[in-house]
Amino acid sequence: MMTGRDEAVSERAIEMVRNLQRRLANECHAKGISPEDIALASLYSAFDIAEGAKGPGLAAVEWLRTGLDVIERQVMEKVSG
Repeated sequence: MMTGRDEAVSERAIEMVRNLQRRLANECHAKGISPEDIALASLYSAFDIAEGAKGPGLAAVEWLRTGLDVIERQVMEKVSG
């Protein structure tokens, strides 16, 4: 689910943000926040960001669903592959 014209640039940007978010999640966990609460907060944050990128409400939800479909396919490929 590339967002830029250059796939390599987009993939590097995505990995950079994922790494930042994982570090923040680890910091939150170290402060006693449960992994479930961290994951749920991350979902809400992803929705907030998607609204800024794709529009309010259902536009953001649909875009996130598309992203989850991509992730699901990648997971299934690893399982079957």
